[in-house]
Amino acid sequence: LKRFYLFLWSIPNLVGVYFLFYSNLLARRFVALHPEFPKLDLSSLETEQFLMTFGLYFFASLILMIVGNILYVPQYYAYSQVEFLLCDTLDLGQAKPRQILKTSRFLMKGYKFQRFVLDLQLLPWYFLNWLTFGIASFSILPYIQNNHIFFYRALLARKRRNG
Repeated sequence: LKRFYLFLWSIPNLVGVYFLFYSNLLARRFVALHPEFPKLDLSSLETEQFLMTFGLYFFASLILMIVGNILYVPQYYAYSQVEFLLCDTLDLGQAKPRQILKTSRFLMKGYKFQRFVLDLQLLPWYFLNWLTFGIASFSILPYIQNNHIFFYRALLARKRRNG
């Protein structure tokens, strides 16, 4: 359910990527049809129409990708505690998917930026994992997961204290 909701939040970004690829396809077709492209007459109607269409798709793709990321990233962090909550509620025997999503959103209210900063601090470890083609993941991924678990436990403690 979490992945489905995140997919729905990412639709504007996906449409923006589609428009970007389509504008790239338009540009390739135009260059293929006009081999004299660098020395092309910009005052012709066909060229003006191409530039307007290309510009529309290109700028629409940029706007949709920016808006899509602005919508997606906070939701990603709002649902970031779902797996930990699921483990805790399965231990109690009361796992209700929508309630777990709501609880994750409640827990992360006011703490999304702190989780973002944690992810930024872990970025060099992700880069090291990528650099070693995943070989370092045997020691890096448990460290990263433990950081996420410590964040979750601290978040639970803060929310219990604040009531």
